[in-house]
Amino acid sequence: MNAEPVLVDTSVWVEFLRQPDHPLSARLEALLDADLARLCGPVIGELLQGAMTGKETAAVEELAESVPLLPVPEKTWFEAGRLARSLRAKGVTVGLMDCLLASVCMSEGCAVLSLDRHFKMISAHVPLSLESVS
Repeated sequence: MNAEPVLVDTSVWVEFLRQPDHPLSARLEALLDADLARLCGPVIGELLQGAMTGKETAAVEELAESVPLLPVPEKTWFEAGRLARSLRAKGVTVGLMDCLLASVCMSEGCAVLSLDRHFKMISAHVPLSLESVS
């Protein structure tokens, strides 16, 4: 495991919260134990949006209080829009939210841990560090 912080994407948190025995759970637990896991506001928002029960909502709120949050300043939104536009010009279509998370990672010097294939697509064009899911 690298010693750099890792922004854990919504896709990984969903599996972790809903299936504690998911193969990624041990990987995420190691990041949490090493104080390397990170969250940001957009990931929390996506998790709260998808919460199905009060218990799931409480689990997300607990995460938000216990896992360090990365800032998402206004300039990062501009960077995300520029990234999405430059990728589209290369024939790569990636949603703005994934470009935002990639921009957060690059500006904060973090890797990203995700099950979403879009981050691999993004990393082929910009210096986005991917944390291995294995």
